[in-house]
Amino acid sequence: MKISIVIDNYNYPDYVQQAINSALGQTYQNIEVIVVDDGSTDQCPALLQQYASRVKLVLKSNGGQASAFNAGIALATGEVVMLLDADDVLRPDAAEKVAAAWRPGMSKVHYPLALIDAESRPLGCCVPRAPLPSGDLAQDMLERGFYVSSPTSGNAFSREMLQQLGPLDETEWRIGAEGYYVFLAPFFGTVGVVAEPIVQYRIHGKSESAMVGHGASNEGLMTKLMASDLRLRRTLERFAAERNLELSKDAVYSHWLHRKLRLACFKMSRERHPFAGDTASHLAWSLMRAVWSAQELGLRTRVLFSGWGILTAMLPRRSAARLVQLAFSPASRPALLRGEM
Repeated sequence: MKISIVIDNYNYPDYVQQAINSALGQTYQNIEVIVVDDGSTDQCPALLQQYASRVKLVLKSNGGQASAFNAGIALATGEVVMLLDADDVLRPDAAEKVAAAWRPGMSKVHYPLALIDAESRPLGCCVPRAPLPSGDLAQDMLERGFYVSSPTSGNAFSREMLQQLGPLDETEWRIGAEGYYVFLAPFFGTVGVVAEPIVQYRIHGKSESAMVGHGASNEGLMTKLMASDLRLRRTLERFAAERNLELSKDAVYSHWLHRKLRLACFKMSRERHPFAGDTASHLAWSLMRAVWSAQELGLRTRVLFSGWGILTAMLPRRSAARLVQLAFSPASRPALLRGEM
């Protein structure tokens, strides 16, 4: 089986070479590496030229993440396509692990990411914190609208599925483009898992994960993440309508991940909160119900989230901001909590 590794880059001169070298240094032999530079305005285009003989290199004008994915996937010839952000790093056996986990009829394989800092030092935690599901998840998506999955660099997709979905809408999916593939993949086959982290996920000053701080940073990120949830709901509605599938009216909205985000968004950005009828107490209660019905969460995590929801709802905005940071930025947590929340 041939595996294509697609690396998308925009203004990451400090990290992109490490990402490319990690892809070229795979123990699995049957791979191709595709690097798409999405109109970088720094020295990246010049840096990337030195790899032109070893990778398929695309230097294009800036169009956003969907545009970069479209360009990279169009060149892919492997049966499986692994996505890698330019600031992340593959473990040498990553492709080998994906190939070993892949089975006929799969649409994707996903795996957790080990967090590192800007200098590549391990942060002692992984994302996501909940176990990754496997198997046939299509009905679960219709009922819940969510399943636990990794961000971009934690996913390998069937090229056949990517071709069936067609090019991404480059306006709607300018950022967070992997979400389109992640949440529609269960409708095209089963989902596989590599249980161990085979990618390093970098937290640094330019990354979205580092945006979670205090005041305006919290407000901006919560609003941005909520917009992504609403976009997912619209995407599922369109997909279900096109294929005569029955999507639950509570899909996305009832999931504990959405409920956690919705409470955080309400506390941090009440003026721009998109659900007019929400109250802090109702959101805390609905989060508790969601986490206690989520089979993928353990007892400790359920208790932590219940306490988090109550305190976040009760505390004033400035005090609640620290709790929001703990819930959305794993690197900011005390060591005791890094595997939770």
